[in-house]
Amino acid sequence: MVRKLLSSGIRKLTTLQTGTAVFLATLPDTIIFGTIVFAVLGPDWIGIGILSCFVAHVLARLMSIFIASNVEIVLAPSSYSALVLSSVVVLVISSSETMNASLDIEILSVQTALIVGVVSGFIQLIFYRMQFSKFIQFLPFELIS
Repeated sequence: MVRKLLSSGIRKLTTLQTGTAVFLATLPDTIIFGTIVFAVLGPDWIGIGILSCFVAHVLARLMSIFIASNVEIVLAPSSYSALVLSSVVVLVISSSETMNASLDIEILSVQTALIVGVVSGFIQLIFYRMQFSKFIQFLPFELIS
């Protein structure tokens, strides 16, 4: 009984340490992601972008530590998602000559980027449910990493 409790406690401590190490390793990517996506909106938005990405990173890591079956999974923004979301922000800003207030354009571009991110997450869930994950073995390693 004592051995089982001790083993369980050590396993939980190892899980927490692993999750913290992965969190710290991916933190610079999160800061860069917030800077790239929100820099298009101007210098006032860069701090907000970094803070919002940091909060999202902390929440995602906490959920993966306490809920996920694989703690070692890396939850960090990729350069592809930064490129897509910053492109969405640029497209909304450049195509919004009809809007008068600059705050409305900035908020609309952030909302549009958020919608694109949520929809892409749903598409990934649909691919998972349709068991398309077995086809990942046919993709080059450089594309996946």
